[in-house]
Amino acid sequence: MNRLFVQTDDHLVINTEDMAQTRIIEFAAGRRPAELVSHMGESKGRWDGDTLIVETRLLRPDAAAPPTSDPATERIVTETFQLNSPDQLAYSYQLQDAAMFLAPVRVEFILLRTNSRMFEASCHEGNYSMIGILQGAREMEQQAGSKREP
Repeated sequence: MNRLFVQTDDHLVINTEDMAQTRIIEFAAGRRPAELVSHMGESKGRWDGDTLIVETRLLRPDAAAPPTSDPATERIVTETFQLNSPDQLAYSYQLQDAAMFLAPVRVEFILLRTNSRMFEASCHEGNYSMIGILQGAREMEQQAGSKREP
């Protein structure tokens, strides 16, 4: 999945190819009221030397659920981004969720720079039933062909 990073002095925007999810990470702004936070949570970034650290709070279990800042049920994701080379970005995140895990979970991987274009992740019936669509078309072709023969 491709990601596009756009950084300004006070924001980092990450747009992903998958379902066109766009995250806006603020560097300087204060916390918002929970009611004004998107289903993706509120992300705040800060620099520690050459490592970007992003903490996201007020994550919702699903888009319709209200956000919570109750420490007993709050999910917190702490991400780090560090440029290893001009073409490699080390990425890690730690998920704290006392309702789901006994201890924080940590994941690490490398993001590679690419010149590939990003594409919209569109859905249509062909994604799930291509075999049936093609089998039906072949059957129709055979029926049409047999009707033409004398």
